[in-house]
Amino acid sequence: MDTTQVKVAAKVFNFILHKPPPGASIIVVKGAADLDLVKSVLGGMRIAQGTATDVDGAYAVFVTSIADAVSAKGINPGILTISGDLKCVEAGVCVVAIETNPKLAIYYSHTAATAAGIDFDTSFKLMVSER
Repeated sequence: MDTTQVKVAAKVFNFILHKPPPGASIIVVKGAADLDLVKSVLGGMRIAQGTATDVDGAYAVFVTSIADAVSAKGINPGILTISGDLKCVEAGVCVVAIETNPKLAIYYSHTAATAAGIDFDTSFKLMVSER
């Protein structure tokens, strides 16, 4: 994910109705986003680099692929999965996908969000494309 995608992902957290519990972490799968960038944008949260199977106790994970998201959800079904790949949302595996090319677009999977027990503010749902 590029800088814009990470900044948009940070804003997505503001629209979640049930905020992460204290001490919850965010995992960044290698290749999904630059770890230092995620740390600088999401400053107050515990952020670590790991694999899609290192998500026990994590609140969210930045993934590179559908396979990563499936692995993460196998370990922690209540996890917010974020990707730069629309296919992950279309497959109903990732909760959110953010694209910046050719234009900025945020996609949301109601199926994946419901399975993870994550609900968003109505205003968020009006701003994104549901797949």
